[in-house]
Amino acid sequence: MADFHELLAHITIPEFVKVRYKIEQQSLTNLQEAMQDALDSAHVLTRVQKGMRIAVTAGSRQMGEYPVLLKALIDILRQSGADVFLVPAMGSHGGATAEGQKAVLAEYGITEAAMGVPICSSMETVSLGVAENGMEVRMDRYAYGADGIVVFNRIKAHTGFRGPVESGLMKMITIGLGKQHGANICHSDRPENMSENIHQIAAHALTHAPILFGVGVIENAFHMPYKIAAMGAEDIWQEEQKLLLESKALMPRIPFKQADVLFLDEIGKDIAGEGMDPNITGRSFFIGNREPNFESIAVLDITDASEGNGTGIGNADVISKRAYDKFRMDMTYPNCITSRDAKSTKIPVTMPCDKLAFQYALQICYGIDREKGARIVWLKNTLRLDTFYISTALLDEARENPDLEILGNAVPVIFDENDNVIQHDY
Repeated sequence: MADFHELLAHITIPEFVKVRYKIEQQSLTNLQEAMQDALDSAHVLTRVQKGMRIAVTAGSRQMGEYPVLLKALIDILRQSGADVFLVPAMGSHGGATAEGQKAVLAEYGITEAAMGVPICSSMETVSLGVAENGMEVRMDRYAYGADGIVVFNRIKAHTGFRGPVESGLMKMITIGLGKQHGANICHSDRPENMSENIHQIAAHALTHAPILFGVGVIENAFHMPYKIAAMGAEDIWQEEQKLLLESKALMPRIPFKQADVLFLDEIGKDIAGEGMDPNITGRSFFIGNREPNFESIAVLDITDASEGNGTGIGNADVISKRAYDKFRMDMTYPNCITSRDAKSTKIPVTMPCDKLAFQYALQICYGIDREKGARIVWLKNTLRLDTFYISTALLDEARENPDLEILGNAVPVIFDENDNVIQHDY
């Protein structure tokens, strides 16, 4: 049997330096007040009549202060006299089961006890007819049966396609409320047509379902609420496009155009739709590769909150067995079956421990300057860019960047008795 330690013994893992990235930190402070202001300024609460049974969407994409924001919206609707309930709106996530989708929300602290309202979860949908693009429009049966629907979601760049609208309210209507059936229909066309198909399907739903208004959240680079915007159902298409551009302007970027290797402590559906956000890593099967360019990517783990959903793991070149052991087919494959994703869920080369995963990632690089050493960026995950680690070969470039602050001296990577990383401080 091959001895990986022996085969990779010549690969030296360099020392690393912690850096602070000075990026946009402005965020909302009083979220209850900000939610009230957004609803009041859009004049949407006049659409809520006393006694109306209103469904509020709850998606599978974790956002900063998610339970606080959702509870604020629920409380304001209840104060307006509505009988509120939550609907998991997440396509095929949670293993494409009703209980699985409730479990996803529970991981974020969104439970009936915490929110004070029922969570009505079902994979059953009703047909709303056919959109102009010829695609059938499906909607969660609980939501469709309500007197009104309030669509709540974060608005940001999608990890798998580009267009006027990406991840946001229109997608929540089309794929989230469409459940597995509706998501499967929308994904039946090529990724380059996704944004337009979302537009067509959501536009049909907006005129055939009791959608009252939408509430979108934009986050800053630290994954915290930066802006809350409300809009009437008839304005969602136009307003979301503006909010998407604003969101993209706030997105962080790894401050190096090119490096040899990217180390990631973890990936997960709670971090990005593709586990690791291609907008950060620069690598995507669907939207192509761009800056930053990494010759290899190593992944050590899957977050607990991802419940074994390893979507996006195929974008890595090597993983540690820790990640492999958490990978669950029953949680991952319903999503890739629905989205017709045959690439980003492939299992990469798997090494028995973190140290070997690092060494393998370095071994397969052709472009490393053997005198200066490997240029490596090491992130906790693609949501955490405020502080991270770089190898010493990137120090000169980091010193020239006014947005990077070098914190402390270079230190070696410390491994435990199983050659897994002893987690360092971010």
